[in-house]
Formats: sequence, structure tokens, C-alpha cells
Amino acid sequence: MGIINADLIVCGGGTAGLPAALAAARAGASVAVIEEDASLGGATADQYIQMFCGRPYQGILLELKEKTRSFAPTVRDNTFRSSAALLAYQEFFRGLPVTFHTRQRIVKVELNCSSIVAVESDTERFEGKAFIDATGDGSVAALAGIPFRFGREAASEFDEEFAPPAADRKIQRCTLMYTVKRLPDAPDADTRGIVLLDEDEGLIWGPSVVCGDTTDPSLLAKAQEEAFAMMPAEVERWRARGFFVSSVAPKIGVRESRRIAGLYTLSYHDIADQRVHPDSVCVVNYNIDPWDPDGNPMHDNRLKSTHMPDYEIPYRCMVNDKVDNLIVTGRCVSATHVAQSSLRVIGVVIPLGQAAGNAAYLAVRDGKAARDINAQELRDMQRKGGVRVSLAE
Repeated sequence: MGIINADLIVCGGGTAGLPAALAAARAGASVAVIEEDASLGGATADQYIQMFCGRPYQGILLELKEKTRSFAPTVRDNTFRSSAALLAYQEFFRGLPVTFHTRQRIVKVELNCSSIVAVESDTERFEGKAFIDATGDGSVAALAGIPFRFGREAASEFDEEFAPPAADRKIQRCTLMYTVKRLPDAPDADTRGIVLLDEDEGLIWGPSVVCGDTTDPSLLAKAQEEAFAMMPAEVERWRARGFFVSSVAPKIGVRESRRIAGLYTLSYHDIADQRVHPDSVCVVNYNIDPWDPDGNPMHDNRLKSTHMPDYEIPYRCMVNDKVDNLIVTGRCVSATHVAQSSLRVIGVVIPLGQAAGNAAYLAVRDGKAARDINAQELRDMQRKGGVRVSLAE
């Protein structure tokens, strides 16, 4: 088994992991990025998440938006090509102390007391001083024994109007994304319902299905098979409108899985009431969008028409009291099911990833547990990197 050493081990080379690695490397840490797939990119490449949901454009998110347009200049303002995102990151990482290790699925986490010593795949061992879980499923945190939430909380637990009366393990529906392109003999075909990538091609939120546990590969495979079985009808529907299906995402899109039990749990009222947090690492905005697991593939109509305000996300949602040197970022941070349905999008997880990378650098530099770093210095690093960290700013 080969051994790779770095200051920071980033587990997951996707939407949250790449900005985390970039921020840490820019600060001066050596970084190894582990990705289970054959290529980097995560949901942007695997699941065709090629739309900048979430605002504002800030920090690495803004850099990515501007750079992807230089590689794919015909895209619409709020979309991008996944290939352009990979090319952008390749340019961002040039000359930085970062190594990438694809086709490496993490199967083991080695702990010494309350710190992670290494994570292992079937063929490699990755040793570091700090670790970031950007897997999207909280798999490293789970292997390390950190408690997590899964499914919906009861409405009474956090006083959330859009939560069910009783807690359950239901999670947001999965969606198979695909693209359609205008047929040559249909130049005037109606583009309504299409998120246009350019003048002739756009994204479609395709078949949506329920998966009881998105961390279970066999159940996720069945959900994907169910969604693919609906594609012939989708092909005919769009052909009748003057389009053909130009590509289908390699993997079904997953919105929700584990959420760690962190030092603070973000809830609906943190968002709706604009609660202020002294350790906030980013100010973001996106509607509550919990693709109803009870049958309706779209979010609750009451939420659909409800504009949510800007809100803060505290660093305490990313750390825990069990493992000293692990930071969790992306959609698996500590939040309720309802709040997670807002923060899970690309425009939020990128600044969260940036925060994780900056925090890991501080933890390594100061030899501190991740939960004990100087939150004000972390906020200053975020500001310097172009991220808004306070509603007062």
C-alpha cells in the first residue's frame, strides 16, 4: 500500500472539496485530494449540476463563474459547462502544492484517541494533520464515529413550519438530469421549461424518484435504474417539441444524505429570522427547496412563492466535539432537513468549502483542534478571499 503525506487531506474532489483544497493551498498548506470517481468535479460532472443556484457570487464561486465563461463563452449568465469548470480548476491549481488521487474510495479511517491519523482506500494510505470531509455523504465522518442526522426532524424539535409532525427517515427525492438540443429542422422550437446553456441546448430536471437511503449503493443503483426507465417517455416528449436528448448525466442527482451532529444545528429560523452568529463564515441566499419525499417532485407551493432573506452560516455547523482534526463541508454540515434544502446548492457549498480550507490551514498552522481555531481570523481570511461573512457588512 502506498503512503501519501500532506498537511491536509481533502476527501472528495467535487463541488465543496475543490474550493476547500484551493483555499488551503493558497494559504500555504500542502494538500492531497481524494476522489472516488475516475475524474474530479463531483456533482458538476457526474450529475450535470451546471447551474449557479444560490447567491451571491463571491470568493471562489465568483472566480469560477468568470473563468468558466472564458472556456465556454456562449453559456447563459447563470449556467456553465462541467468541462469548463474542470478546466477552470486546473488553471486555479497550477503551481500550488496539491496532488490529486482519483479512483480512491475511502474504506477506512484510522483514529488515535480523538484525532484522525489516516484514511485509506483499497490501495493507498493518506496521512495528514487535518482532514476535510467533502464527500457529500459524510462518509468520513461516519467512519470516524461522528453522530449524524438522517431524514426529517419533527416540526416541534426546531419549531419548523415545513417539517412533518413526527420525525422520519425520508429525504429529498433524487433527479436524473439531462440536456436537450434543438433539432435542425425545428429552429423555432419552444424553449420554455429549459434552463438554457446556450441558444440551442439546455438543462432538464428529469425523472425524480425516491431513494430510501442515498448512502446505500444498492438502493441508489435501483433509484437510478428506475429513473432511466422513464427516459424513453422523456425522449418522445421533447421530440414532439422539436428537441432531442443530447446527453444524460452519468449518475442520478442526490440532494441529501447524512448531516453531521455538529456544535450547532442550522434550522429554518436561522434562515428566516436572519440570526446573527459571531463565527459566521459566509452570508448566502437560496430558497427553502426540499423536493418533497412524499410524492411531489417539486417543493411545497407555499415555499415556492416565499422569498428567503440573506442568512449566515456559522463555523460551528462544520465541526464536532468527537474528532479534533475533522472539518465537514458541503451539504453534510450540521443542519435540519428543512435548512439543508437551502444550503445544499452550488452557490452555498462553494463558500462553505472555501471556509473549510481556510479553517484547516489555521488548525494545521496553530496545531489546534479544528473547533478551537480563531473564528475571527477565519472570518478575516474569508473576507480577504472575497466572501461576505456578516449580515452587517
